Amino acid sequence: MEKEKLSFNEYQLHAYNLISEEGKKDMITNGVLGLAGEAGECCDIVKKYKYQGHELDKEHLKDELGDVLWYIAETASGLGITLEEVAEYNLNKLHKRFNGEKFIKEKSINREKYSFPVGKVIIKTVYPLDFEEFLWASGKELLIEKIKESFEE
Repeated sequence: MEKEKLSFNEYQLHAYNLISEEGKKDMITNGVLGLAGEAGECCDIVKKYKYQGHELDKEHLKDELGDVLWYIAETASGLGITLEEVAEYNLNKLHKRFNGEKFIKEKSINREKYSFPVGKVIIKTVYPLDFEEFLWASGKELLIEKIKESFEE
């Protein structure tokens, strides 16, 4: 039997339940400080491999990457956004920077600054309103009736 995949948002909900009561009082600060600590542990594993003759401990690195993800989830929760929104935002930013799915060294070096809204972006098609629709959308139903009555007289 195949194990069901866990979405980013499901992970975030489970991770939230594991935040301490003290951590929940300021999830942004606790999250980014925890993230810095765990990222440092990842760096230490790679440093020992690269410069101190250790074998690359992939299991330990995987464990620390899980902790990094947990603190990213906590920080996102503190911001009131989902991990899915963070992932979508990041991919949109990168796709815009590199004009698609491929890394381009020159575009990385000579980056343009882009601004993206934080949170979910919903694109809707909006059509022009006639005057009656405008009044109705503005909650002026009584005025619509008065105008109609004036034309009937």
